[in-house]
Amino acid sequence: MRHLLIIFFTVLLFSSCDPANTTTNQPTVQNPTTDTTTQQNTPRDTTQNTTTKTPDATKTDKSGSSIVGKWIHSNEDDTDLVEVYRPESFNFPPSRGREALIISDDGTFEFITIAPNDARNKASGKWVLKNGNYQFTINGAKNISFTATLKDNKLKKNKA
Repeated sequence: MRHLLIIFFTVLLFSSCDPANTTTNQPTVQNPTTDTTTQQNTPRDTTQNTTTKTPDATKTDKSGSSIVGKWIHSNEDDTDLVEVYRPESFNFPPSRGREALIISDDGTFEFITIAPNDARNKASGKWVLKNGNYQFTINGAKNISFTATLKDNKLKKNKA
Protein backbone atom coordinates (compact mmCIF):
# COMPACT_ATOMS: atom_id res chain seq x y z
CA MET A 1 0.00 0.00 0.00
CA ARG A 2 2.83 2.40 0.85
CA HIS A 3 4.37 1.82 -2.60
CA LEU A 4 1.12 2.78 -4.29
CA LEU A 5 0.97 6.02 -2.32
CA ILE A 6 4.56 6.86 -3.25
CA ILE A 7 3.84 6.22 -6.94
CA PHE A 8 0.62 8.25 -6.75
CA PHE A 9 2.32 11.28 -5.18
CA THR A 10 5.28 11.02 -7.54
CA VAL A 11 2.97 11.08 -10.56
CA LEU A 12 0.97 13.92 -9.05
CA LEU A 13 4.13 15.92 -8.33
CA PHE A 14 5.61 15.52 -11.80
CA SER A 15 2.33 16.16 -13.60
CA SER A 16 1.89 19.43 -11.70
CA CYS A 17 5.47 20.49 -12.56
CA ASP A 18 5.03 20.13 -16.30
CA PRO A 19 6.32 23.41 -17.81
CA ALA A 20 3.85 23.09 -20.68
CA ASN A 21 0.92 23.25 -18.26
CA THR A 22 2.15 26.00 -15.97
CA THR A 23 1.60 29.70 -16.36
CA THR A 24 4.06 32.35 -15.30
CA ASN A 25 4.10 36.08 -15.09
CA GLN A 26 7.08 36.34 -17.42
CA PRO A 27 6.77 38.87 -20.23
CA THR A 28 6.32 37.46 -23.69
CA VAL A 29 8.56 38.40 -26.57
CA GLN A 30 6.72 39.91 -29.50
CA ASN A 31 7.02 38.46 -32.98
CA PRO A 32 9.44 40.67 -34.98
CA THR A 33 7.00 40.75 -37.91
CA THR A 34 4.34 42.57 -35.86
CA ASP A 35 3.94 46.33 -35.59
CA THR A 36 7.08 47.71 -33.90
CA THR A 37 5.28 50.74 -32.46
CA THR A 38 3.66 48.50 -29.83
CA GLN A 39 6.98 46.88 -28.84
CA GLN A 40 8.85 49.85 -27.44
CA ASN A 41 8.81 48.64 -23.81
CA THR A 42 8.89 44.90 -24.53
CA PRO A 43 11.98 43.08 -23.17
CA ARG A 44 14.23 41.45 -25.73
CA ASP A 45 14.69 37.69 -25.82
CA THR A 46 18.29 37.21 -24.64
CA THR A 47 18.19 33.43 -24.28
CA GLN A 48 19.92 32.85 -27.59
CA ASN A 49 23.43 33.98 -28.39
CA THR A 50 23.14 35.41 -31.88
CA THR A 51 26.93 35.70 -32.29
CA THR A 52 27.46 31.95 -31.91
CA LYS A 53 27.64 30.14 -35.20
CA THR A 54 27.90 26.45 -35.98
CA PRO A 55 31.33 25.74 -37.47
CA ASP A 56 31.22 24.80 -41.12
CA ALA A 57 32.97 25.68 -44.35
CA THR A 58 30.80 28.74 -45.01
CA LYS A 59 31.20 30.44 -41.61
CA THR A 60 34.78 31.45 -41.04
CA ASP A 61 36.75 33.77 -38.80
CA LYS A 62 38.79 36.74 -40.03
CA SER A 63 41.72 34.46 -40.92
CA GLY A 64 39.52 32.32 -43.19
CA SER A 65 39.51 29.26 -40.93
CA SER A 66 36.30 27.57 -39.85
CA ILE A 67 36.83 27.79 -36.09
CA VAL A 68 33.94 30.17 -35.30
CA GLY A 69 31.05 28.45 -33.52
CA LYS A 70 30.24 26.11 -30.67
CA TRP A 71 32.57 23.14 -30.17
CA ILE A 72 31.67 20.27 -27.81
CA HIS A 73 34.26 18.06 -26.07
CA SER A 74 34.27 14.60 -27.63
CA ASN A 75 35.72 12.56 -24.75
CA GLU A 76 35.67 9.43 -26.88
CA ASP A 77 38.24 10.88 -29.32
CA ASP A 78 40.75 12.14 -26.72
CA THR A 79 44.34 10.93 -26.73
CA ASP A 80 47.17 11.29 -24.22
CA LEU A 81 48.21 14.55 -25.93
CA VAL A 82 44.99 16.26 -27.04
CA GLU A 83 41.34 16.80 -26.11
CA VAL A 84 39.11 16.67 -29.19
CA TYR A 85 36.19 19.06 -29.72
CA ARG A 86 33.63 18.64 -32.50
CA PRO A 87 30.94 20.98 -33.88
CA GLU A 88 27.69 20.99 -31.91
CA SER A 89 25.96 19.47 -34.97
CA PHE A 90 27.95 16.23 -34.47
CA ASN A 91 25.91 13.23 -33.29
CA PHE A 92 27.49 12.60 -29.88
CA PRO A 93 26.76 9.45 -27.88
CA PRO A 94 24.99 9.94 -24.54
CA SER A 95 27.12 11.57 -21.84
CA ARG A 96 26.54 12.99 -18.37
CA GLY A 97 27.99 16.34 -19.40
CA ARG A 98 30.45 17.79 -21.87
CA GLU A 99 32.74 20.82 -21.87
CA ALA A 100 32.27 23.34 -24.67
CA LEU A 101 34.09 26.17 -26.42
CA ILE A 102 31.97 28.94 -27.94
CA ILE A 103 34.25 30.83 -30.31
CA SER A 104 33.26 34.21 -31.77
CA ASP A 105 34.70 35.84 -34.85
CA ASP A 106 35.67 38.96 -32.87
CA GLY A 107 38.56 37.11 -31.18
CA THR A 108 36.71 36.20 -27.97
CA PHE A 109 35.53 32.85 -26.65
CA GLU A 110 33.71 31.23 -23.73
CA PHE A 111 34.95 28.03 -22.12
CA ILE A 112 32.19 26.07 -20.39
CA THR A 113 33.26 23.35 -17.95
CA ILE A 114 31.42 20.95 -15.68
CA ALA A 115 31.78 21.41 -11.90
CA PRO A 116 31.82 18.43 -9.49
CA ASN A 117 28.18 19.18 -8.60
CA ASP A 118 27.25 19.12 -12.34
CA ALA A 119 26.84 22.91 -12.48
CA ARG A 120 28.24 24.71 -15.51
CA ASN A 121 31.22 27.05 -15.03
CA LYS A 122 31.87 29.68 -17.67
CA ALA A 123 35.15 31.47 -18.31
CA SER A 124 35.77 33.95 -21.10
CA GLY A 125 38.88 34.98 -22.91
CA LYS A 126 40.53 35.88 -26.20
CA TRP A 127 41.94 33.81 -29.02
CA VAL A 128 44.40 34.49 -31.86
CA LEU A 129 45.86 32.51 -34.72
CA LYS A 130 49.66 32.20 -34.46
CA ASN A 131 51.80 30.08 -36.79
CA GLY A 132 48.88 27.81 -37.72
CA ASN A 133 47.88 27.22 -34.09
CA TYR A 134 45.07 28.85 -32.19
CA GLN A 135 46.16 30.39 -28.90
CA PHE A 136 43.43 30.75 -26.26
CA THR A 137 43.93 32.88 -23.14
CA ILE A 138 41.33 32.87 -20.37
CA ASN A 139 40.71 36.19 -18.61
CA GLY A 140 41.06 36.35 -14.84
CA ALA A 141 43.48 36.37 -11.96
CA LYS A 142 45.39 33.36 -13.28
CA ASN A 143 46.87 33.62 -16.75
CA ILE A 144 45.57 30.34 -18.13
CA SER A 145 46.20 29.59 -21.78
CA PHE A 146 46.17 26.66 -24.17
CA THR A 147 46.71 26.02 -27.86
CA ALA A 148 44.65 24.09 -30.38
CA THR A 149 44.72 23.06 -34.01
CA LEU A 150 41.85 22.60 -36.44
CA LYS A 151 41.95 19.64 -38.81
CA ASP A 152 39.27 17.42 -40.38
CA ASN A 153 36.50 19.36 -38.60
CA LYS A 154 38.05 18.51 -35.21
CA LEU A 155 39.42 21.14 -32.85
CA LYS A 156 42.33 19.49 -31.01
CA LYS A 157 43.19 21.20 -27.73
CA ASN A 158 46.69 20.42 -26.51
CA LYS A 159 46.78 19.02 -22.96
CA ALA A 160 50.33 20.18 -22.18
